[in-house]
Amino acid sequence: MTVRIGTSGWSHPHRDGVLYPPGTPARDRLGHYLRRFDTVIREWAGRDREVYVYFDNDGAGDAVRDAGTLRHLLA
Repeated sequence: MTVRIGTSGWSHPHRDGVLYPPGTPARDRLGHYLRRFDTVIREWAGRDREVYVYFDNDGAGDAVRDAGTLRHLLA
């Protein structure tokens, strides 16, 4: 079984300092993203297929902080 880890996009400013080095310009975010992940989830809602896993950060801290942590936990 192949497990692919990605996020719903790469241009989110709230990932500055988490996924990208602090102050990374928007034009450079995709390059940083692709160094860590080979998948971007697009139209993931599963209109014609199952969605096996989806997580989102929540206020209670019950979710994995980021996709990199999830990848590490699954390895």
